[in-house]
Parts: sequence; structure tokens; C-alpha cells
Amino acid sequence: MVWSEDIETQHEREYSEMNASYKFSTYLAAGIPLIVNKGMAKQDFVEKYNLGFVCENMDEVLELLKDMTEEIYREKQKASQDIGELIKEGFFAKKLLIEIQNALYL
Repeated sequence: MVWSEDIETQHEREYSEMNASYKFSTYLAAGIPLIVNKGMAKQDFVEKYNLGFVCENMDEVLELLKDMTEEIYREKQKASQDIGELIKEGFFAKKLLIEIQNALYL
């Protein structure tokens, strides 16, 4: 779960803005479906590629888990594994470097 909430004594969301990308890509590289906060920067990516679930709050997460079927989980897991393979092969890093090179030399 790539999740954060502000707690009275902690500024968790501020920390998560720095750390979420690392967790996000690590879980995907492992082929683990994600549960992310609604409104998180990566929400669109999760939805577009069917990589997991987007929830408003922890009650919604608990309801989601209670109603989860193996079929739904396996579908999200397959999508996560497919993206995970691209991460492990360095696809996104290579793509970024090519885009930088094109921007600098064109």
C-alpha cells in the first residue's frame, strides 16, 4: 500500500511526497498490486494501467479488502507484474534518457 495521512503529530503526506515514488516502483517491480490515496500524483497511472486500487480513506480500503475476489486480485497482479518487468529492465530510465538527449540535441 502506498498510502499516507496527516496525523496530528506528524506531517506524513509531506514525507510521502518524497518517498512515495520509491515505494511505488518497488512494489510494482515486485509485481504487487497497489492501493493508493485518492488524489495521489500516481492515481492516474494506477487507474490507466489497472495496477491496483484508489481509495478515499482507510474505511474504503477495509471494505475493498473484505470484498476482494481472487479473480480481481490476479487481474491487478498481472498488470503490476507486466509494468514491474519494464521497471526491472530499465525501460522507463532508458526512455527518460532518450527524451533528454533528444531535447538537448534537437
